[in-house]
Amino acid sequence: MLDLSAATLDGKDGLVEALQGVPEHRKLRGIRHPLASILSIATCATLAGARSMAAVGEYAQDCPQEVLARLGAKYHPEKKRYIAPHHDTIQRALSSVDTAALDRAVGAWLYDQVVAGNL
Repeated sequence: MLDLSAATLDGKDGLVEALQGVPEHRKLRGIRHPLASILSIATCATLAGARSMAAVGEYAQDCPQEVLARLGAKYHPEKKRYIAPHHDTIQRALSSVDTAALDRAVGAWLYDQVVAGNL
């Protein structure tokens, strides 16, 4: 389990930016959460120790507002808060993602974080 408190999650060279290069394979109809945000949440959950889809879903729902904002979660103006994707949304996105592209993006980001002394 990694401490992600010093990791660059948003902005230049952040996890969200790194994951924006992962190809989108979802149909445009019904997309409410950016793929990079979903993948960022799932990546952080895994690095924090999640070992099942249920645990990833719990991590997403338990994320503080500040973390959801940094991970590119969708902002709901009526509720005035960031909304984590539902467990089913995360599972569907992960089931259709290009795993090689995801692996390359996360691996490169982790390498950069270690070199920078953030992890």
